[in-house]
Amino acid sequence: MQNDEMTSEEWYNYLKEFQTEIAESWLKRGKDSQDPFARFFFFFSAFNALYFYWRVRDRKSGMEVDDVVNLLKKHTEAEAKRVLQSAPEQVKYFCTRDPIRRMGRRSADAAEGDPKEGCGHKKLLRSESPAVERLKALGQILYFVRCNLVQREQDG
Repeated sequence: MQNDEMTSEEWYNYLKEFQTEIAESWLKRGKDSQDPFARFFFFFSAFNALYFYWRVRDRKSGMEVDDVVNLLKKHTEAEAKRVLQSAPEQVKYFCTRDPIRRMGRRSADAAEGDPKEGCGHKKLLRSESPAVERLKALGQILYFVRCNLVQREQDG
């Protein structure tokens, strides 16, 4: 916990170690689980621990989906390419299925959710854009999936 005796840099280092431990714990649970639904949530929770750290470190405010993008844009082109290449079946799945709809903003007039953002992310993921841009699109798609599964809109 931050206290008056820590410098800012010491506080950020402490928080980084703490959030990394949390992420590693969730990652282990995900790897140990046989349930695909639970695995997704465990892996996303690990990811959440990391993007939370960078939200604090970079002193960002705003929507949680922006925290996802903030973390993913830190990857080099080579790193982003490696991440995308490490999950070819998953990337293909999101490239070929119907776009993920943003269900948190449903109404009587739009009961099926809003596909607009999902369409844009799918189009970018399928494109020949730089790998970092494609990785950011995948991260946003996964964020929508998480929000839709817990029936909770984080942003707005």
